Amino acid sequence: MTKDKAVTETKYIPRPITPEDESYRDVMMLFTNHPVQPKYWFEDFGDYWSCSCGQINRGDTCSNCGLERELLRKLFILHKPGESPDEGGPDGERAEAGVAFAQGGDGTSEDTPSEEAPDRAAGKKKEDAPCGADDEPEPEEDGEPDADAVRAAEEADLRSRRRKTKRIMIILIVLLLLLGGGLAFFYYYALPEYHRQHDLRTNAAKDVLSHSLPAALEPLDDIRFDAWVRAGDAEYNNRKYEKAIEYYQKALDLHADSNVQQKILTAKFGYVTANMNKDSEEQGEHFEDYLNELHKKKYPGIQDIYRRHFSWKASILVNDDLEDESNDEETLDLADPIYFHSTITGGPPDDSVALYYEIVWPDGTSERNNVPSSRGSGETVTTRCAYTAPANAQEGRLTFKLFNSSTHEMLGTDSVWLE
Repeated sequence: MTKDKAVTETKYIPRPITPEDESYRDVMMLFTNHPVQPKYWFEDFGDYWSCSCGQINRGDTCSNCGLERELLRKLFILHKPGESPDEGGPDGERAEAGVAFAQGGDGTSEDTPSEEAPDRAAGKKKEDAPCGADDEPEPEEDGEPDADAVRAAEEADLRSRRRKTKRIMIILIVLLLLLGGGLAFFYYYALPEYHRQHDLRTNAAKDVLSHSLPAALEPLDDIRFDAWVRAGDAEYNNRKYEKAIEYYQKALDLHADSNVQQKILTAKFGYVTANMNKDSEEQGEHFEDYLNELHKKKYPGIQDIYRRHFSWKASILVNDDLEDESNDEETLDLADPIYFHSTITGGPPDDSVALYYEIVWPDGTSERNNVPSSRGSGETVTTRCAYTAPANAQEGRLTFKLFNSSTHEMLGTDSVWLE
């Protein structure tokens, strides 16, 4: 007694063989040397058609293998196997080779092509030929595929490549859009959100520290205060007075301390003494500010420096013209009036000085007179001198001197020869 055995049938999904397949050349040689009967054949029934893979379709493309209806129509223009051809000639032989485009043959053949296969195929053709066919010449095989079929295959391949290129372009565009969207999301949302969360965590940590260690804050300020003071002392010892003042000021911002305030004044005095003999361009922008501050606070030793820096000076020239403040004459006519033009310079900012002058005549006599009002820096004092009786005047040198009324310090002098 035999047991029934279950037969498992594996469904074969056909596909076109392409030149890229490794077995393409062997298969083509096999089909050329051992013609087989195709399992399926292209047939056009008008509203529908049968593909060479066996799929029944409506439309222009096979839903199973993707072959086009028009291409198959050009390739399978002959009769089905076992039917009489409508037309003879070379197409009859091409039908035998056309089965290479069909899929899933049920003929059998050896693994390797035999050299006797062409002879057997030729003999079979002679046996199947009708009577009288021996008298007709056999059609010659040119070995060239039909031009329309080749063109159709190239067009189908071109359309396939275009569809593939189009799909690739669409995929690239989608990827670029996704990348741009991801970058925009990161820049406009993720990054600001990260900074916001970081600030929240930092503020929370500060709050915890301020509540849990309130007593630790004051010692920390004291440590910073002492550090700034020590840094200022080090810069002062290195005669870097501006840096020392900066560090002392930072310490003073933490705690009000009289010793640190005195250190700041001492550093400013050191800055003034280090720059007092330099030109005004090299003294620095803070020189006069520190000098005025120390003078107002009456810092010891600053008075002489202040007076020397802001001392009053006068430049004097002499001529016989009241309006001429540019020409300085060496000799004048004793009968003409004589004018001494004195321009005041120096002095503290926004200050003025009281003046008096002294004239020494050629005969040795002198006279002293006060300038009517105080003068500030940049102002000019014009003094007129003349003999009341020119006929009795004596030739010689006339000397003019200008003095500070409060200190009796001579600010300037000039002289002219009278003849």
